[in-house]
Amino acid sequence: MPVLFLYLLKVNATLVLFYLAYLFLLRPLTFYSLNRIFLVFGIIFSLIYPFIDVSRVLRQHQELNGRFAAFAPAWRSVLLLPGHTQLSTFWQVITVIFWVGAVLMALRFFGQLFSLYRIHRKSNPTNYGGFRYRQANALINPFSFWQTVYLYPGQHRQDELTFILRHEYIHVRQWHTLDVLLGEVNFVLCWFNPAAWLLKHAVKENLEFLTDREMLQSGVNSQAYQYSLVRISSLSQGAALVNNFNFLTTKKRVAMMNKKQSSLMLVTRYAVLIPLIVAPMLAFTACNKEPTTTSPITVLVKANVQVKTPDAIVYYIDGKEAVLDAVENLDPKNIKSLHVYKGESAIKAFGDKGGNGVVQITTNKNQDYSQVQ
Repeated sequence: MPVLFLYLLKVNATLVLFYLAYLFLLRPLTFYSLNRIFLVFGIIFSLIYPFIDVSRVLRQHQELNGRFAAFAPAWRSVLLLPGHTQLSTFWQVITVIFWVGAVLMALRFFGQLFSLYRIHRKSNPTNYGGFRYRQANALINPFSFWQTVYLYPGQHRQDELTFILRHEYIHVRQWHTLDVLLGEVNFVLCWFNPAAWLLKHAVKENLEFLTDREMLQSGVNSQAYQYSLVRISSLSQGAALVNNFNFLTTKKRVAMMNKKQSSLMLVTRYAVLIPLIVAPMLAFTACNKEPTTTSPITVLVKANVQVKTPDAIVYYIDGKEAVLDAVENLDPKNIKSLHVYKGESAIKAFGDKGGNGVVQITTNKNQDYSQVQ
């Protein structure tokens, strides 16, 4: 499996685990701040943990993973040629499909940003009751993005304006836009995974629960506040990147506002769930490290270091077998190319002589030699 899809497999499997844990064990709880931390951590951890190398902790000595340890003579330059594997047609098609989908989702994301920019350009700064906001010139659903609130006051009653502005300023003060943007960026990369979309929705849903709780704790009249949600529920939703005043159905939000506070004993779920998800994923990554197949690597060793070359290695200079002394007497400036063979590739090319490795050198004078004569 190509490295890209191995990475995506790990990321999306972890996203599914975090979403299922949230849906069945954490969403019913009223610990909205902890749920916010859990969801954000789940997305960030899923994206970065495949790059974490825990094998150094699990092993005292790092293995070479099949790389050839070469001892160079005085000129100290060895070319290592890792094996190259060409992608099959199937993986090539899957790769194209993945990147087409990712590009389309990225264009959608930037299109939403541009739409918000147009609203910003056409709006005017104003204030009401000590709250600063930007007044739109058309009917829009009240929303906040980053540190700004947008609304069209002509479609709201005076008492509703206070609820809306106080609600949106909680989003602004607690930087909820960062959570929303994280969910959107994750969706661009994992657009094919339903859990990515569901997590994005769960992030916004939990932010609304959190904001509603903050509103009620601030002392507002709960019935009047809930009534304002009912009245504005008929307005269409805005862009996916913003925090709308009526993002969720009124029934769901009212139910969560009237829900009894969860027992503090249930906080232990967070302490148990995170290790249960994180530990197996890190262990899975450690057990599935693959050697990288990159372009040829040149290893340089300082010339003043005394290095012994195994006698079993066979040397060829311009296609002819040579002794170690002849190799050491070569001027590095006269070397056109150097190739190292080992294992099956050496035996296949050089027969039994290649059992312990072969070093093939081509000089500038005879650079047309590419194989043993």
